[in-house]
Amino acid sequence: MRKYIFALIASLAINHATVYSQSSEDYPNRPITLVVPFTPGGVTDITTRLIGQKLGEVLNQAVVIDNRPGSGGNIAAAYVARSPANGYTLFLATIGTHAINQNLYQTMPYDSEKDFAPLSRLAVFPNFIVAVLGSTDVQEKLSALGAEAAPQSPAEFAVYMKEESNRWRRVINDAKISIN
Repeated sequence: MRKYIFALIASLAINHATVYSQSSEDYPNRPITLVVPFTPGGVTDITTRLIGQKLGEVLNQAVVIDNRPGSGGNIAAAYVARSPANGYTLFLATIGTHAINQNLYQTMPYDSEKDFAPLSRLAVFPNFIVAVLGSTDVQEKLSALGAEAAPQSPAEFAVYMKEESNRWRRVINDAKISIN
């Protein structure tokens, strides 16, 4: 997993270096802002801070995390879409900001396909559909559609979440990333 994280960071750095090496300036020659569409302290924020820390080390430049929550991520996405296309304002896009919101809101302050260029996939977060206990009908229908089996009880779910937390703690420790 450690190699996976470093490969992602290296990929992001290489993509930026390639895109911006054609300009007359040496990229990056000033701090980079990495915009997060959610409040501090959540999974997206923590992941962004970890990636930002390593990205700063790889690029030898400060990476500033800028949390801009609201409107399902639309506030942050619109802010970045209006920023100069110079590589100094990056955005941690999510499935919400780049797929779901277009179907939730009648008007969007940005075009997720035209205003952004994907650089690298950074992380995958598990999501669960939950139902009232005893609702096997819902689970059977989802299984028939090919949904992955989920923990069967709150106790199993708690064990699963603890295992995931421990797994990510090991990844963070193995990558020698400090969280201050």
